[in-house]
Amino acid sequence: MLHDRHKPHTKANIDHIAITPAGVWVIDAKVRPRKKLEYRDRGGMFSRDERLVVGGRDETKLIKDMTWHVEAVHEACAELLGDTVVRPALCFVEVTVGLLTRKPRMVGAVVIAWRAVLPEILTRPGPFGPEDIDRIARRIADRLPSA
Repeated sequence: MLHDRHKPHTKANIDHIAITPAGVWVIDAKVRPRKKLEYRDRGGMFSRDERLVVGGRDETKLIKDMTWHVEAVHEACAELLGDTVVRPALCFVEVTVGLLTRKPRMVGAVVIAWRAVLPEILTRPGPFGPEDIDRIARRIADRLPSA
């Protein structure tokens, strides 16, 4: 795990980068104490318009904001990844999860999860062995310094 990494030439930071056997994950952590996490589809009969709602507030913009996180990490280590995709995840801390949102969900290409379930997702088997993980982590740490 790499924490609080600075994106060069900006004031932006990436909360967490996990390099696991399952791949490379960019994790944006959001603390929302006692706020209810919901998914809403505001689309019509023939279209989907999924929304991420936390505490009654539309937080869908957070999903779109993950794009630059993924691009920054991919640029840092693209030659080491081959066909492996950098995966984005939004991790909500201290949220309330209802019956219909008990399982993590994909909204667009972003995994929406909370602290209790994210480790299960990150520790799935995958293409990287310990040497790969170490090499990728060192490359990212060199190119995306601590904030």
